[in-house]
Amino acid sequence: MRKNFITNIGFLLLLNLLVKPFWILGIDRSVQNAIGAEAYGTYFALFNFAFLFQVVLDFGINNYNNRQIAGKPELLSTSLMSTLVLKVILSVVYTLLVFVVAFGIHFSAEQLKLLGLLVMMQILMSFYAFLRSNVSALHLFKTDAMLSVLDKLLTSIICGLILWTSVIKSPISATLFIYSQIIGYIIAIIVATLVLSAKKLHISFTVKPSLIKDIFRQSYPYALLGFLMTAYYRIDGVLLERMLENGAYEAGVYASAFRLLDALAIAGFLIAGVLMPMFARMLEENKSIQPLLDIGFKVMLIISVCVSVGAIFYRNEIMALLYLSGDAYSGSIFGWLMVSFICISLTYIYGSLLTAGGKIALLNKISLVGFAINLIFNLLLIPKYLALGSAIATVAAQILVLFAHVIASEKSFQLTKSLQQWLKSALFIAMVVGINLLIAQLHINWVYALVISGLVSFLAVFPSTILTVSEVRQFLRTMSGEVSKK
Repeated sequence: MRKNFITNIGFLLLLNLLVKPFWILGIDRSVQNAIGAEAYGTYFALFNFAFLFQVVLDFGINNYNNRQIAGKPELLSTSLMSTLVLKVILSVVYTLLVFVVAFGIHFSAEQLKLLGLLVMMQILMSFYAFLRSNVSALHLFKTDAMLSVLDKLLTSIICGLILWTSVIKSPISATLFIYSQIIGYIIAIIVATLVLSAKKLHISFTVKPSLIKDIFRQSYPYALLGFLMTAYYRIDGVLLERMLENGAYEAGVYASAFRLLDALAIAGFLIAGVLMPMFARMLEENKSIQPLLDIGFKVMLIISVCVSVGAIFYRNEIMALLYLSGDAYSGSIFGWLMVSFICISLTYIYGSLLTAGGKIALLNKISLVGFAINLIFNLLLIPKYLALGSAIATVAAQILVLFAHVIASEKSFQLTKSLQQWLKSALFIAMVVGINLLIAQLHINWVYALVISGLVSFLAVFPSTILTVSEVRQFLRTMSGEVSKK
């Protein structure tokens, strides 16, 4: 069991780290370069707008479904039809809600056409996630790992044919980009359906109103949390496009920097996904989670600081390398977002602990405050600083959200962090900044400088003593003990 669990986790991480960064930095970036910042900015704003209401499509159903079916796989046969009916109802509600709000804020006719395609894409994405939740609940972990990247892999192939070959003659556009994603989801849904069909389930076609009520009752706290987290993470692009005369262009510039943040955040998301069940089991068995939390915090701090500081030093060069329109302005936006990357990475660690401990109401309060702060700062800063104002607003919101997660975790689970630990963390950050400053004075090619500073920065772990060999060994022993119980 231990070997199988480790293999499954490793397989999942490998597939996601291979496919999703390529999708974000290879395909998505190339599409923006091909269609231009303004056209992509319109797509980015509309995508974020449609995504804001995505919680209506899910409403915590996937989370509920995974928990219930994982415990009692036989429930899948009796609950599948009721849940599908609920998904269809929610899809109708979602579509109406999106277009009512879209008409209310006066999207143009052309924008509404794109929004219609994005709504269709979001609905397909939701149904695909639901099918995957059933596959995962049936403990088909390797299959689910492959399904987790299948949609992006299929779309990458289609877009790659459009961008880099003459197989598909039409030039890439925002509309064609959305159609490519729709086709990817349709094929992926067919594959996921075939996977479930192969289990030869005896599906009951009876719809149970009581089951639908139960799903709503148990899922709405998760649905609210999903909405609030999505809102303060995705509202920037929408506000930029709506508030500014050249909003589409500013949203496109912001998207070019945000894309890199999105790609880097995958690592934190995956690590948190591994830690959460470990936290949950340890809490259930009344074991101390302090050692696991401490090392999780330190590992994530080391990774995020080394990456962020190096990226900040060479922000202009990175943006110029990746984008045709990359300049000092987009570099400044990217630099600010890299500060928020540190906060987001650490928030993943504390968020996984609070989720494992069932502190959903507390997380909802934190997310509500984070959304309010982000919204207020955006409204104040966008008119004067444009997309750079959104980046600054993101940093302000993420810093406060991180502090709220730390305080909430300490109070909820009686945790402490000694002054010595904070001083070691500060020393490590100072050393990484100093290393980058020194290497920047060598006047060598910036790519070599970035690589060298990154490698040397990781070595700063030892003189700063932020992480010791004994702590790593203790972490491995803890993980090994938790894995052996799976």
